[in-house]
Amino acid sequence: MRKIVAVIALTIAMIPLVAPSTASASSRAVDWDIVTSYSCKADVWILSARGSGQTQDSFGTQERAFLKDVKYQLNGRSAIKARSKLLRVQVLDLKYPATTVNLKSFITYGPKSGYCASVALGIAKAVKTIKSSRRKCKNPPTVVLTGYSQGAQVMRYAARNLLAKNVPIASVTLIADPTNSFRKTANTMSYNGGSTWASPRSTYAGVANPKQKKILPTAFKDIAASVCDKRDSVCHIGPATTAATDVHRDAYRSKRMYHFPAQWLVKKVAKIHGATAG
Repeated sequence: MRKIVAVIALTIAMIPLVAPSTASASSRAVDWDIVTSYSCKADVWILSARGSGQTQDSFGTQERAFLKDVKYQLNGRSAIKARSKLLRVQVLDLKYPATTVNLKSFITYGPKSGYCASVALGIAKAVKTIKSSRRKCKNPPTVVLTGYSQGAQVMRYAARNLLAKNVPIASVTLIADPTNSFRKTANTMSYNGGSTWASPRSTYAGVANPKQKKILPTAFKDIAASVCDKRDSVCHIGPATTAATDVHRDAYRSKRMYHFPAQWLVKKVAKIHGATAG
C-alpha cells in the first residue's frame, strides 16, 4: 500500500508546473494555456524569456517557478474568482538562442560575440511577437513580459522598444538582470526577498551595467519590477566566485522568491480586468 501511495505522489510531482488548465469556470479562476502563438481570445498574454544556456522550447527552471506562483495567485484571488467568466491567460516561451556566456569574461564581451548576438535576436523576436500578434486583434490582450538572466536583459530592451512604439505593457518582471540598476532614478521596483520592496541602493548594479548608465525610462515607472538576490554577482555586482554563480542559478528556483513580485503583478492584472485583487 505504501508503495502505491509513493507512486501516486511521484506521478503528481511530475505534472508540469504550468500545464494548460482544463478545469471549468466554476472551479477555476483562470484558463491558463501554454501556446506556440497568441490568439485574440485571451485576456492576458505573458511572454517569458529563459536564461543563458537553458534549453530551447522550454521554460527555464527560474521562469517556471515565477509563472507557477503567478498562476497560483491568480487562481487564489476571490475577486477574480467572482468574475462571470474565466480570465484567459496565454503563456508563450520566447524562441531565441539564449547563448551560454562565461561569467568571468562577461564584462569584456564584444558586440559581435555569441551572447550579444543572442540578446539582439531575442529583443527583435520579442518585439515582433507582440507587435504582430496585437495587429490581428480588435481589442488586444493585456501584455506581461518576464525574463531571467539573459532573458531579463532581453525583456528590458524589448519593453523599451515596445513602449517607444506606444505598445502598452501591464508589467515587466526582470529576474537576475545583468543590466540591473537599483538607482532611485531607475523607475524600477526592486526586490531581494522578504515581503516588501527593497530600498533602492546605488551599489546594486548588474555585471553588464557596472556604472548604472542603462537606466529605464520614466515610462517604466510602476510597471517594472527587478528581482535580485543580494548575493548574486550577476545582478548585484560583486566577486565572480563559484559560490556567486551558484546563487545566480539556484536562488531563483524556489517560488518563495517570487511570491511578493507575483502578488504585485497579479494585482495589476486584476485591476486592468475590472477586479480588485484582495
